[in-house]
Amino acid sequence: TTNFKLSFGQLFLNYLRLWSVSLSFLFCLSRMFFFLLLFLFTDQIFVSWRQAAFILVVTMDRLVKDPRHRESVIRLYIAGSITRKQASIRLGVSIAYVSTLKRRYLKEGKDVFRHGNTGRTNSRKVDEAIETRVINLYRSLSPAEFNFTHFCQYTKADGSLYRATGGVEISDKTIIRILGRHGLRSPSSHRNKGKKHIHPLRPRRLCPGELVQLDACIDYFTLSSTKLALHVAIDDATSLIVGAHFDYQETTESYFHILKDIIDHYGIPGAFYTDNRTSFVSSGDSKPKQDSRVQFRRACQTLGIELITTSTAQAKGGVERFMRTAQDRLSNELKANGISSIDQANDYLKQVFIPGHNQRYGAPPGSSQSVFSELEPQLKQNLDYILALHHTRTILNGNVISYHGKQYLPIETNGEISLLPSGTKVKVIATYDQQPIAILHQGKYYRLKHIGNNKHYATPGSNHPWRRFIYGSKKRV
Repeated sequence: TTNFKLSFGQLFLNYLRLWSVSLSFLFCLSRMFFFLLLFLFTDQIFVSWRQAAFILVVTMDRLVKDPRHRESVIRLYIAGSITRKQASIRLGVSIAYVSTLKRRYLKEGKDVFRHGNTGRTNSRKVDEAIETRVINLYRSLSPAEFNFTHFCQYTKADGSLYRATGGVEISDKTIIRILGRHGLRSPSSHRNKGKKHIHPLRPRRLCPGELVQLDACIDYFTLSSTKLALHVAIDDATSLIVGAHFDYQETTESYFHILKDIIDHYGIPGAFYTDNRTSFVSSGDSKPKQDSRVQFRRACQTLGIELITTSTAQAKGGVERFMRTAQDRLSNELKANGISSIDQANDYLKQVFIPGHNQRYGAPPGSSQSVFSELEPQLKQNLDYILALHHTRTILNGNVISYHGKQYLPIETNGEISLLPSGTKVKVIATYDQQPIAILHQGKYYRLKHIGNNKHYATPGSNHPWRRFIYGSKKRV
């Protein structure tokens, strides 16, 4: 009995397996047959049910709206081959509209199924000559690679698009369609926009000047094959560029330039948000340290500005997003305007690009109260000394200091020589090009007077008698 039950169970399982295989085979055959019909009907190859269903719906919609199909259905309805309800189902219209189509067909003929604008030229169509001039204008900006939206904004701002179209106003969408129809592709259209890592959003600061984001970008801006570094400061509350500067590399001096521009135009901000570059923190063996000896941090502490650093680029997303915009737009505008020197690049950046960017992308702050504050009179008087490089030196014999091979005397404000004891440690304040302008000792500034260069002792040549003399012998070599 047990053997009989086992054999019966095995037969039943084999029966189910046979049916499942047969159903799977039939399903595959039906799917292949369905795709084959769609291929013969639409001349397209499909790889999924969703794609096939979408194409089928679109094809059926086009078939329903085809004038020839509508005419054949109405003729069948007039001949009595189908009912009015069947005709409405085949045409996808209401039953009452079928009667309207029948009446108009008997009166006007088959032209009733054509659209009224068939064969007419759109009155808003752009002339082919204007399209050609727009294409030539886009290609004339080479080697700059403008994306389509930036091309529309840039050419409308400088008036070149108005001159190319002969005064005809064309919308940005129309220009983008014209460029795409002629085989051009926007450089930013193939950009990978997928997010690999998700970071929580940080709300904007409410008040202007409450937080300013700092960053620099290198290797994306070139002038005559010379790479430039763009230093930028963006207000977190309004997304306004409050300072920017080009230099040949990321330097502390460039950040001093930006801080000076911020103070002159806006005031002292509440805090800076930067990365852990050595311009802001001192690098130790294990992790960066907030050392007051770092030049920019020392200047911020003197002015009462908080310096916040982070190792995550997404934490200061505002300035990072602008850098991506500048890599595309600013670099192309520099090429289009034929800018070849760093001075011209800085002038264009501050006079043209920044005002246009702030006007287009500036956001209203959450609060009308500004955190930017004015400088105190004493700090304002010594601002050039604060935004400078400080180096420690020692007073030598003769009341002089040595800096980069030159000797200087400390001078009082009344022009008299200040006598400082030998061995006194002082801070030499130097400009961006390493020119000393003053020294700082016990909170007091002293001007410097250049009195000469350090002594350089001549090195004897190989044939000098001193080198030919052998110690312990009266003979010479």
